[in-house]
Amino acid sequence: MQNILKLITFCLLFTGCVTRTNTNNKIEKGWTEFSGLNIKMKGVVYSVDNKIRPFHGRGIIRINILETNTKRYDPRDKQLNYYCIIKNNKAELYDTSVNETSVGDTIEIDTKEETIKWLNYSKLKQIYSLSIGEVEFFDYIKENKLQEF
Repeated sequence: MQNILKLITFCLLFTGCVTRTNTNNKIEKGWTEFSGLNIKMKGVVYSVDNKIRPFHGRGIIRINILETNTKRYDPRDKQLNYYCIIKNNKAELYDTSVNETSVGDTIEIDTKEETIKWLNYSKLKQIYSLSIGEVEFFDYIKENKLQEF
């Protein structure tokens, strides 16, 4: 009986972690599901929106790109949630490090390493892990027209 309870618990936990598909054939990515994504960019922050509640501190960081290996990236037609959008030498990052970020900061993103680093002298030691936000966050920012692109 105890093994059956363990199996049921495992199945419920596993089901909660599996990527789901909606009726529009858009997929939901897991928090750390960056497989197949190799974006490297460095840019200067020109806008920080950290007033979006209640999404675990996730907000929007907008940067003017200085260097990148990806000129355009917009997964909205395939995914329900994503880390960023890149367009016209700008990027919109949907990140949890908004409270550590200020306008004028120079940051470096590497999706393969799953890191965001600050290159400013006063913040040189700051390196955080990237994560992809929950679908509800993206529903909220779309409904409230908070995306710039």
